[in-house]
Amino acid sequence: MSGILSWKQDEFYEKHVIKDVDGNPQFVGIVKDETPMDTRSTEFTDCNIGMLVIPRWQINETNIHDECLNEDTIAEYFGEDAVVLPVYKFEHGEIALQCEPFACRWDSGQVGWIIADEEAIKRVGMVFPEDKDKRREDVERALRSEVESYSHYVNGDVFGYIIFDKDGNNIDSCWGFYGDDHNASNLYAHAGITKETVQEWVMVQKVTLKVKGGKK
Repeated sequence: MSGILSWKQDEFYEKHVIKDVDGNPQFVGIVKDETPMDTRSTEFTDCNIGMLVIPRWQINETNIHDECLNEDTIAEYFGEDAVVLPVYKFEHGEIALQCEPFACRWDSGQVGWIIADEEAIKRVGMVFPEDKDKRREDVERALRSEVESYSHYVNGDVFGYIIFDKDGNNIDSCWGFYGDDHNASNLYAHAGITKETVQEWVMVQKVTLKVKGGKK
């Protein structure tokens, strides 16, 4: 395991101090996940209920569907009861995807759809309310979350954390937290970071803020 001395300090997006069970300081560095999983890949089949349909020339990724669909063909292919949301793209240096129009009309527009039919909902095994309107709200919420996660993926906004002991040794790490809101992604909770445990990053013993050198 690589220690903290093998990391440049600017590779840490955030730095925190927590305490272990014995009250000793531990140092948590939040870093970019350089090999994130594509949220539309087969590994996510069991948790995605939506089919993301975006022409390849709009998003140059391999795990989305490339069909050109409109509202009429969607109803024909997926049935009248399918839950369908438009997908909009904003591109200005980076790409953002969401299910509502962006305020800037010059650099944004609709690029596709995300669709959940009855078969997909049953396959994933999600439990929704019997009330039709509430059920639709829950499905739409799940679809928006899928688009948001995919937007984080295509922009590389995926993070992980590394925990070091007071001597700078790497003792734990975890990856695959999507988005830079670390409360919403549960990174803080997973790493044990709370309002009570967050302190200024203070290096002790072998750990120094004047570290040089890259990640090994």
